[in-house]
Amino acid sequence: MVIEKGKWINDKSLFEVVNDLREGDIIFKGANAVNLDAKQATVLIGHPQAGTIGVIIQAVAGMRVKLYIPVGLEKRISGKVAYG
Repeated sequence: MVIEKGKWINDKSLFEVVNDLREGDIIFKGANAVNLDAKQATVLIGHPQAGTIGVIIQAVAGMRVKLYIPVGLEKRISGKVAYG
């Protein structure tokens, strides 16, 4: 969902507007799981090109767009979230 100046732009996707994002813009991306003790959230990547999170990371790192990761407690896990 794209919201610009308080209005829903229903005919555009993140992939279409990512290059127009600037510092001060915000992206919300829901998490698939959260470990509260480690203060970590994770997003499953199943797409070969990393899907929406791949585009989001480029915008966050390259354009200083803010990323918020909302997640409900029903997605709480006790195991490791990050691997590597």
